Amino acid sequence: MYKEREDIVPFLTSTYEQWKSGRSSVEAEWQDTQNMIFATDAAQCVGMVASSEWKNNSTRGKIAQIRDNLHANYSTAIFGNRNWIKWDPSASSDDLNNKRKIITSYMKNKTELGHFEKVVSDLLYDYIDYGVAFASCSWEHRERNVKNYASGISYPITEFVGPVAKRHSPHDVVIKPTAASIADSPQFIRQLMTIGEILGTAEDMQYDGALQKAVSHMVEIRKWAGSISADDCHKDVNYSVQGFSGYYNYLLSDTVEILSYYGDIVLPGGKLQRNRRVVIADRAVVLVNEEMDATPSGSFIKMAGWRDRPDNLYSQSPLAKLLGLQFRLDKLENIKADAMDLAVEPPLAISGEVGDFEWRPGEVIDVDVDGSITELGKNLNGVITAQNEIAQLEQSMEEFAGAPKQAMGFRTPGEKTAFEVQSLETAGSRIFQQKVTKFEKEILEPLLNDMLNLARVHMTGIEDIKIIDPDLNIEDFYSISSEDLIGSGSIRAIGSRHFIAKSQTIQELQMLTGSPIMPIIQPHISGKKLADLVNDLLELDKYSVFRPMAGVEETADIQNHASQLQEDMAVSSQEDVEFSEEDVAGLGIEGPEDG
Repeated sequence: MYKEREDIVPFLTSTYEQWKSGRSSVEAEWQDTQNMIFATDAAQCVGMVASSEWKNNSTRGKIAQIRDNLHANYSTAIFGNRNWIKWDPSASSDDLNNKRKIITSYMKNKTELGHFEKVVSDLLYDYIDYGVAFASCSWEHRERNVKNYASGISYPITEFVGPVAKRHSPHDVVIKPTAASIADSPQFIRQLMTIGEILGTAEDMQYDGALQKAVSHMVEIRKWAGSISADDCHKDVNYSVQGFSGYYNYLLSDTVEILSYYGDIVLPGGKLQRNRRVVIADRAVVLVNEEMDATPSGSFIKMAGWRDRPDNLYSQSPLAKLLGLQFRLDKLENIKADAMDLAVEPPLAISGEVGDFEWRPGEVIDVDVDGSITELGKNLNGVITAQNEIAQLEQSMEEFAGAPKQAMGFRTPGEKTAFEVQSLETAGSRIFQQKVTKFEKEILEPLLNDMLNLARVHMTGIEDIKIIDPDLNIEDFYSISSEDLIGSGSIRAIGSRHFIAKSQTIQELQMLTGSPIMPIIQPHISGKKLADLVNDLLELDKYSVFRPMAGVEETADIQNHASQLQEDMAVSSQEDVEFSEEDVAGLGIEGPEDG
């Protein structure tokens, strides 16, 4: 019977618990933010304090709207250009242009087929909701069998082979918060799997004797736990697995907790093991303990943070500082609604003898001589004040979150010149520009470079990929091998930077063409180069709108066609029409003899 655990297990599990419990305040902040995002009333959002003591209990949901606005604009900025990714060489070579085209096209192909955009969308939600986003990559080979029912033969079809990105929930990733960077911190990833999934993995890896033995130990532990009482089970384990009432109940379930550790390990005696991967099941069984290959990014997990905290890797969400303002919004909204109710349906003060009545239009009320009914009406000044304050708060929340104003249709009042508008747009979007660029540099570029490195290591044989020639704008298929992907350079995600630069360039061109400077500098402007610039900015390659002298050729064709039509008309008008006697008789026209 397997009773003793390896010495490394208590060390890693205790480290995991220590680091996770140390971020309890951060997790509480995450939970408050999630409650506000998905709340449907004020009580769910920020508690009963913000709901009305009378009957109104609404939430304006401004935080959810800001979240959707940020996500939509971040996604558009990153993937708004088809050339959002490129391979940037760090050294020259004879086939530099060809290698740049091959590597860039290969990564575009794999990101499209591997649903990279969906993964990035989920990472952006983490970036906004939690302030941190975690991702890794792996090599994937997906196949499915297609059965021919006539012959009864199944044919395997390869759906995808290549590197894929994977998003990890911030709740499942635990790091050392005081590390200088994610590359300097060991990383834990927690997963919940079924015992069937573990047994299936062991069956697929029959060659791994250590894994087979570890899985057998897991099954043995569960059989042992089912034959004894809860009090006798693992008395030496002084912790409870998260999500279960106790370790005994956990062992009797069909769930297996997997803790994966990535980083350096200091063994008893001071011996250092670098770059290790240790996978622990049930917090007792070591499934994997191996050395990892070094990655270009320096760590298995990639991380991006929205608002960096000093000496703390757990960054703050853009929504975190809006929680109090959302509370204030809901309070004002419900107070305003109650005030409106009081104004529309005011309470009544009744004195003396008054017969029974219903308060409605056209109602006849029997009032005694000494009786009276008085409306305790309330003016709407407080409602107007609350409405104005709500509008100001919502505008401030947009600014605090760094949302681009022009994307939401906001514009400050007053007449402005084109240059002033462009300057205001640029200045008003600086936070947005910086945050989306930060996301690209901190998580997308390291993730893409690790994916490229996986392709260099795991790719076998020859693979055909689609390549678009940037000059001829035609699609072609190119056969590549792993050697074609090897080069000195790195992948860069430039979608947002291209998006921002393109918008600014278009605005500056519009201002320049309408300025008094244009007639002075026009003799020195190349029409072909300007056409190439506009073609690139507006991404009109596939339409072939711009071509050298295309307008001159089409104008000449139009003139030739018009001249030919005029000539044909002139010739037809000069021709004498001769009719035979039969034609004349058919038309009913009398001939000269019939005069």
